[in-house]
Amino acid sequence: MQNDRFFDALYHARDRLRVVYHPRSFLSTGLQGTLGWGFATALGVKTGCPDRPVLPVNGDGGFMFNVQELATAVQHGIATVSVVFNDGAYGNVKGIQKSNFGGRTIASELRNPDFVRLAESFGAGGLRATAPEAPHGCAAARLRQDR
Repeated sequence: MQNDRFFDALYHARDRLRVVYHPRSFLSTGLQGTLGWGFATALGVKTGCPDRPVLPVNGDGGFMFNVQELATAVQHGIATVSVVFNDGAYGNVKGIQKSNFGGRTIASELRNPDFVRLAESFGAGGLRATAPEAPHGCAAARLRQDR
């Protein structure tokens, strides 16, 4: 099984990626349970603001709700960079279940594809972060390439 502490560190590293330089440039649902919103919204934002970098930060469960939009992005040349935290679970749901039900969980674990290979199968690029500090570097590198 995956190392929970490693994925906790990656999950919390998302705050390091949240750099807002201009007003009205950070979009969020405010954790209102809108799984799948991030990636699909990022494509619309990039289409509306093609000269601005767009970086959605997604959990694996939410990303899989709109994974087919990778085809849309590639087909229409919508160059976004996406971060997907792959902890093999609906992480918020699993955490709430653990804290409220004595450590028990149900229906919150996922079976995921290899996300790098999945991106490549659609014709997109993919990088894998293997350490807690790595997502920042991977995202920055891709944003410089605008891919």
